[in-house]
Amino acid sequence: MPSELAAKLQDAASRGEMKGERRTVTMLFCDIKGSTTAAENLDPEEWADIMNGAFEHLIAPVYRYEGTLARLLGDAVLAFFGAPIAHEDDPERAVRAGLEIIDAIQPYKEKIKRDWDIDIDVRVGINTGLVVVGAVGSDLRVEYTVMGDAVNVAARMEQTAEPGTVRVSENTIRLAQGIFEVEDLGPIQVKGRTEPIAAYRVVGLHASPTRERGIEGLAAPLIGRDREMELAVEAFDGLAGGHGAIVSVIGDAGLGKSRLITELGRTVETSTVEWHLGRSLSYETATPYSPILEILRSVAGITPSTSPIDQWQAVEGAVASVLPSRVNQVAPFLAHLLGIELPGDHTNRVGYLEPAALRGEVVRSCLELFESMARARPLVLVFEDLHWADSATIDLVLELLRLTDRSALLLVLAFRPRRDDPSWRVHENAERDFPHRYRTIHLSALADDDARHLVSALLDIDALTEHVRSTILERADGNPFFLEEVVRSMIDQGIVAQRDGRWVATGDVDAFPVPDNLAAVLTTRLDRLDADVRHVAQAASVIGREFRFDELAALVSDVAGIDEALIELQRRDLLRETARVPKRVFRFKHALIVSASYDT
Repeated sequence: MPSELAAKLQDAASRGEMKGERRTVTMLFCDIKGSTTAAENLDPEEWADIMNGAFEHLIAPVYRYEGTLARLLGDAVLAFFGAPIAHEDDPERAVRAGLEIIDAIQPYKEKIKRDWDIDIDVRVGINTGLVVVGAVGSDLRVEYTVMGDAVNVAARMEQTAEPGTVRVSENTIRLAQGIFEVEDLGPIQVKGRTEPIAAYRVVGLHASPTRERGIEGLAAPLIGRDREMELAVEAFDGLAGGHGAIVSVIGDAGLGKSRLITELGRTVETSTVEWHLGRSLSYETATPYSPILEILRSVAGITPSTSPIDQWQAVEGAVASVLPSRVNQVAPFLAHLLGIELPGDHTNRVGYLEPAALRGEVVRSCLELFESMARARPLVLVFEDLHWADSATIDLVLELLRLTDRSALLLVLAFRPRRDDPSWRVHENAERDFPHRYRTIHLSALADDDARHLVSALLDIDALTEHVRSTILERADGNPFFLEEVVRSMIDQGIVAQRDGRWVATGDVDAFPVPDNLAAVLTTRLDRLDADVRHVAQAASVIGREFRFDELAALVSDVAGIDEALIELQRRDLLRETARVPKRVFRFKHALIVSASYDT
């Protein structure tokens, strides 16, 4: 059981309180087809053994993507993603888990067919929606589960799915756009609903998954980042003279780290350099070298469709192009890191090493390859979302810093300003040991004029009332991603619509809810707080964006703990103290944080 879940259940049991929270959660149902017929012909103990073996394959992917196993229902599993700890990409995690469940059960299906002559299969249904989630039960038994209509929709997705497939709702696939190939199945009828809902079959991962940003049909130039772009271009320009450099792009979620790097690639003459990108993913924080693997595949030209034999030849060729005399000493270790099966004559070279020695050879091979590439041609290595990188990646990036002193290597590192993340070590080391190579680009919220300019670039804002304009700008607080998503959601929900070529308000902008993907980003930040600190934030959100200390004290019984909680909320950059006399006054940093906290 995840530690966060165990803590919540223990807290609920000790207090005798069964509190629920309103959350947007992604539910996953899966069941085993053919189990009813098979159970009729087997002894219950035999069938229990078969089902226990099956459950191992169904549950492992849920835990891999940090989902919560809510219930085992005979031959079915209910899991959910987004509680008790939310992640920014819970819909994506749930769908990836569903696909892995389908793949993982295949060998077990064949074994059951051989041993028992029984045909079984698995089907998966997924939906994302608002539910009440929390501890329910009595003094005798406490269960952490989800309740609400969105659960029924997830069950219906599963019940109507074909065996061996993953069926998802539009709510889920909309929040994971660009990641998966899907087949539109059209609307299906759901029990208890008058209107049918759209359903999709997930075919698999996109060949080149992307986390889509922006609004379809609308686009805006990079606004308010002129000085930041100048700093990045200066570092890039030094490559032509053989000078290495390190650039960190540091900013909170949504401030445009990836957009700035993308624009740098469009602005500069990238045909004169090699440019490779490696991303860290939130669910791969324990996967060694994850962004390095993406970079190495890019260097070798390996795609998902590349055959195993061709993968080895691609690695061998990439090394030979810059290290012709060192192929046998470098390529086998890079191929091993990539999980590529080695030809027989290279197997012993890797296999006889102890784990620590093998790791050392892998690191040496990576450094040797990248340094040789940078000497042959200026090289740009981009590490996005380094705040999610594993410790092995961080250690290798620290070694890469040294290469900038002796080769035309530009390291572009994007991460969030969180001092407790491993990525902060890279910033501290670069600042201390490589000040002559290091540039930091700190992204902050857009100024009011730039924020208005961005909205104007997306919409004909002059056709909107001042109240609508102010609402959009206040909700976004100068965060470009927040601003885009607020506008997108207003369009999707018909609150803002195009009439005769002009954008006008057609709904109640004051009742506009926090967009689901922004709620996930903000709830993730709130979930990192201790329970008491989070409770204070929730109580404060009831008052509003700005509140007085005495007002908060009237809502929170543990008055002695409020000060510590408020200090922690300021330390986490969620609150600011705006006045101390004549009364202490606090203000939430973002209007959307207030809404996300209140909505729970």
